[in-house]
Amino acid sequence: MPTTRTGPQSLRQRSAANPWVRHLLLLLAGAALVLPVEWVVHAASPTADTRAVVVESSVERRGSTGRVSYIHNAVAVTADGAAIDLDAAGSGAGALAELDLGAPVVITRSAADGRVLLVRAPQTVIDVENHWGAVVLRVGCLLVAGAALWLGWVAPRAVVVAFALMPLGAALVLVVLPRQHDIGAYPYPVRDAMQHYLDPPTATPSDPNRSTFRVDAVVPIGTAVPTDLDTTVTVTGPPRTGLPAGADPGIDEVFSTVRIPVRVEPAPPARRARLPTVLLLLGEGRGSTVRLDQEPACAGAPDAVPDRHDGPREGYVCYAVPDDFEARYLVLRNDDVAVDLRSAPPP
Repeated sequence: MPTTRTGPQSLRQRSAANPWVRHLLLLLAGAALVLPVEWVVHAASPTADTRAVVVESSVERRGSTGRVSYIHNAVAVTADGAAIDLDAAGSGAGALAELDLGAPVVITRSAADGRVLLVRAPQTVIDVENHWGAVVLRVGCLLVAGAALWLGWVAPRAVVVAFALMPLGAALVLVVLPRQHDIGAYPYPVRDAMQHYLDPPTATPSDPNRSTFRVDAVVPIGTAVPTDLDTTVTVTGPPRTGLPAGADPGIDEVFSTVRIPVRVEPAPPARRARLPTVLLLLGEGRGSTVRLDQEPACAGAPDAVPDRHDGPREGYVCYAVPDDFEARYLVLRNDDVAVDLRSAPPP
């Protein structure tokens, strides 16, 4: 009585007997090799850095319970107004969608095809090319390609057929998948460094339909500003370019930075001082400023003022700023006070 053979060998026999199955397997192998081959090309090709500002960064949830999908959105705009879809390749959507709106970024792209490989923000680095999701996808594609080749490469003329069909499968993937990072001129205004405040920030807009923030008072440099944290904050001098001595030099090499000298002291009878968490640096420029407040503050500079400390402390608060930025105000948002950084410092 004949026996029925099962397993991989019978699958190969079936693919050898049916040319359409064999051709589809070779198409699948070519399609699955696209991502691993791209990774090799990117690793061997030179790169170029592009400076930009984040203008869109969000996660949209769609669907009901059991059928939920998420749409990640991350777009940056260069100085000439060109928009870049940071996650067109779908490799690091979750992390890219958490970038701060208006934050300056440096985008590393492959010279081979313009693919976004790395996005550096002032307080984070997102490795789009080697994100864990992209690595898992490439490994899965290699396994699929290997299995498809093993099953499809059984005919005597398989080499000729493979050289014809595998590039076709790869071309179909490149045509179907949305992978274009350059999406043309950005049609909307880019957030400026005044961050929805007017100049002066005590002003109200003449257009009643325009939404802005405002403060109750503007004070000059050298004014002690009491806060709701039982702490007094005094800006002791004008802003200075660059980070304090001892800071991580990698930040200054990539981003424009500003440091502001301050004195922070507890208000009696308190003994412990707390630096306000919402200190906004406003000014002229395209994009928003980003306070370097992640520990260690000021990229590790010894002269940085920590968030909490005992007794009075003099030092700096630091910011990554847009290119060609000019500082105007330091806003203590929770206390509705702005310090005019263009005023003359006390003698």
